[in-house]
Amino acid sequence: MARRKSEAASETPAEGAAPAPAHKGRNNLIPAVILAIGLAAAGYFFSSSKGGGTASAAPATPAATTPTTVAEGDIVKLDATTLNLADGRFLKVGIGLQLKKGIKAEDYTTKSAKALDLALTLFGSRTYAQLADPKGRSDAKDQLSEQVVKAYGGEVTRVYITEFVMQ
Repeated sequence: MARRKSEAASETPAEGAAPAPAHKGRNNLIPAVILAIGLAAAGYFFSSSKGGGTASAAPATPAATTPTTVAEGDIVKLDATTLNLADGRFLKVGIGLQLKKGIKAEDYTTKSAKALDLALTLFGSRTYAQLADPKGRSDAKDQLSEQVVKAYGGEVTRVYITEFVMQ
C-alpha cells in the first residue's frame, strides 16, 4: 500500500505549484486586436489626408514663352542598360521615348540604338556626385531629351527616365 500512496502522490501536483493556465492563447489575442485596429486607423488617416495645406495656383506663364505642344503618341520603353560612370562607378539606366502622334511604336524596336548611344555617352561622362545631385540629374535628363529629339528629327518628343540605379 505504501507503494500506491507514493504513486498517487506523484500524479497530483505538488503543494505550492501553480496550476497550468486554462486559456493560454487568449492572452495574446487582445494586444493583437488592438494593434490591428491601430494600424487600420493609421492607414485610413494617412490615405485620406489631403496634406493639410492648400495648394496655391502657379503663376501664369506669358504666351511668348509657352512651348508649342505636339500631339503625343505611344511611349516606347527601351531595355535598361548598365554603364560605367566617369569616376568608375556604375549606373543602370532605362529610358522611354515619347513618340509623336501617328508614329508607329513597332518601328522603334530597331531604331533605339541612337537613343541608347546618346544616353551612354551623356551619362558616361558624368560622375556619381554629379548624378546624385537632383539638379545634376535633371540637367542630364534635359540634355539627353534635347539630343534625342534632335537626333530623331522630331519623331520623338521627349525622353523619360524609367530606371536609374547608381552604385
